[in-house]
Amino acid sequence: MRRKLLLAVGIVVVLCIVGAGIYIAVALLSGNGMGSNGSKSDQVKVTPVVVCSDDVIARASTAISNNDLSALSAMSNEVMTIGQYKNDANCEYIMARYYLASGQADKANDTIDQLQRVLSAGGAYSTVFDPPAVNISDLRGSLATLKAQQKVSTQQISGDDLNEVDGQN
Repeated sequence: MRRKLLLAVGIVVVLCIVGAGIYIAVALLSGNGMGSNGSKSDQVKVTPVVVCSDDVIARASTAISNNDLSALSAMSNEVMTIGQYKNDANCEYIMARYYLASGQADKANDTIDQLQRVLSAGGAYSTVFDPPAVNISDLRGSLATLKAQQKVSTQQISGDDLNEVDGQN
């Protein structure tokens, strides 16, 4: 009886090892799972569309070139009401510029990531942007600057440093 039980357990273990090996091989060959870093950009398929009109782009360009945060905020609200705006490089560019200008680093990061996916899938900026839309690396540079500024502004001064500032030692 004991031999039969050990034989059954051995067969189950061997089958599990073979099954795991097959799963790993399939996952690596198909590019899913273990061969991928698992990021959303690997999983999300984007079909670029053009839904932001030339008028919206022209008005957003004016707000961007004038550094008019109020007008850019209004433009972002308008863009968010447009269906499928997240798959339009122009709409996402406007949103990225708004999030950067308003100091919303996390939203800017997510929007720049989505914009990268749209551009990689064949989307393109409109030539109506004046000044012309900047590339992803420039947007990421602006984001890095914003994050650095936010980090500096949120750092706390230690008690000893405060005493030095007050002239107390």
